Amino acid sequence: MNKLDQEISKKIIDWKRTRYNRINISERLKKYESRWNAVMFFMNAFAIVLTIVSLKFPLKTGIDTIIAGCFSIYVILLQYFLTNQNYETRSLRFHYEQLEIEKLRYSLKALLRNSSLPYQAKQEKYNSITNQYLISLKNNENHEKIDDKIVKNELNEFHEEKNNSNINGKNKKNYTNVTDRSLDNIFFYVNLAIFLGVILLVISIYY
Repeated sequence: MNKLDQEISKKIIDWKRTRYNRINISERLKKYESRWNAVMFFMNAFAIVLTIVSLKFPLKTGIDTIIAGCFSIYVILLQYFLTNQNYETRSLRFHYEQLEIEKLRYSLKALLRNSSLPYQAKQEKYNSITNQYLISLKNNENHEKIDDKIVKNELNEFHEEKNNSNINGKNKKNYTNVTDRSLDNIFFYVNLAIFLGVILLVISIYY
């Protein structure tokens, strides 16, 4: 195998990892969208109920009205923020990008198998495919460190299982147990805690 073929083989492997990164962030963003849709439904419902209760059964201190007003504003601002995050649209973009990367990988594999192609023509074709890949990366949002870490661990787990298929499952390392510490995930749980805190606060002032 000449130097060009070695470089093509390396690119095929590297781009596979990049593609898996894109798949992982696409699934991760889709999960955020699904979770936020569920939580925002309950937050909006609670804001409506809280407003109605504060108007129909107002407390002398007026604290219920203040809480209802502040929580309603909080929900509106949170919805505006989530709209700008565009989780669903971004997830689709990453999905289409990984399909494009896989198509380019197939082009590299076909190029590698084409032994009849002259070296110069093969080099030019390789440069063209590489340029398409770089343009795809340039025109799209990058994945985060958490995605690369998850993919790296999953690939390590896959190779270990492949090389040690007879090992008892209890002795295998759990590579895929990676905690999502991204800002998006932390932000979700912080707001979930705030929501639960408001519920407990409302219960305490009425009971």
